[in-house]
This record gives sequence, structure tokens and C-alpha cells, in this order.
Amino acid sequence: MQEALLHFRRSEDPDTLWKAEVAALKRHGAERLLALRPPPGDIGRDCDIRSEGFPLSFVSQYVEEELWRHDPAVRAATNRFRPFCRAELGDSLPLSPQEERFAELCRDYDLGKGVIIPVFGPRGSNGFVEVVTAEDCGDSTPENIYEMQTIAQMAHQRYCELKGFGEAQPPQLSDRENQILFWVAQGKSNRSIAGILDISANTVDTYLRRIYEKLDVTDRTRAAIRGIAYGLIRP
Repeated sequence: MQEALLHFRRSEDPDTLWKAEVAALKRHGAERLLALRPPPGDIGRDCDIRSEGFPLSFVSQYVEEELWRHDPAVRAATNRFRPFCRAELGDSLPLSPQEERFAELCRDYDLGKGVIIPVFGPRGSNGFVEVVTAEDCGDSTPENIYEMQTIAQMAHQRYCELKGFGEAQPPQLSDRENQILFWVAQGKSNRSIAGILDISANTVDTYLRRIYEKLDVTDRTRAAIRGIAYGLIRP
């Protein structure tokens, strides 16, 4: 464990870090690995996706068709602190039709044995590492899973450090922009926000476009998520 952490600390770029993480997890029985690491505030934007041992056809489809948008492990990892089995997701988490189709694809590739390890970073840069060993997820010892979790989390923290996620300054919104973003996060429409703030709907739309530009997003949901991650509004 200490040797792995030393290699993480010495890694000066994400590629070298990933090789060190793969080597460390393989010493704990990992045969296949899939890691999804997003930038701050949005797990569905510009994700860094890396794999080891998974079929190339599956990985290409996962990345090029953006299947991670429909991977139930992504949604589950944002709400859990402890590792969990991919195979149990259908039972413990209601799946959308798109997530059901993704689960079927995993079954086609015989990829249901993975342990999903949530990893956490600054400003909402939270993702997961999936580890597949020779044994089923439920048969792994708690001690081995704990050590893999420690490895994955420490590697993720180093990744966030290398990418400068903790140093990034949040965008500066005006008081009016913060007010509008707050009501967007409450699920209010432009017309409703206009009534609350006593301004026109067109004015709300103009402010919203400015908010999108400052937060580097293209829709209301991501604007709210990123606003929460940056501490601009409270969830």
C-alpha cells in the first residue's frame, strides 16, 4: 500500500498515475478496470475515461457513443460512499429505459461482476473506479475491497491535484445571476422566475445565457449542478 501511494505522489501526469493505479489494483486481484473521472461539478461533461482489460469494442462504444450518460453506476456512485456491486444495481436502484439497455449490453459482454468504487474530489469532481476480479463481487473479502477503495481514492485525489481542480476559482456571477441560478436549481421556469423577480421573461433568458457562458454549460440542469459544486448556491 505504501509503495503504491509513493508511486502516486511521484506521478507527474495522469497517464503515469493511471499506470501506477492499475499496477496497485492488479496486486489486489484486479483483472479489468474502468475509471470515470469528471471535471468539477458535472459528471456528464468532458469525463476522463480510462480502462484496462475490458474488451476494446465495449470501451470504444462506451466512449464514442457516450454510454456513460446511461451507465447506472454513474448515478449510483454520486449517492453512495461505500463500494457496491454492479450486478445489484437493478435491484437496489430503479433503472431508466436507457440504463436498462446499458445493463443488457454489460450482460452481453459478461461485465456484471465488477465492484464499483465511488471516488471523491474537490468541487464535485466525483467519479468511480470499477474493479473486476476473478471472483464475483459479493465474494471479495471486506479487507481487500477496503484496500482497493483506499488505492482508488488516493489515486483520484492525486489526479485532481494534477489537474488543478482544487485550485480553480469559481466563476463570478452578479447578484442577479446568482438569484436566477438559485431559482433555476429550484426547478422554476423562466416565466416563473420573471414573476418572482419582477422582471421580464426575456430578461431572465438573457441572464441565463450569461450564466451558461460563465459556467461553461449548455442547459439548466448542468448549470444548477455546477452552481452547487462551486458553492454559488446551496442544494
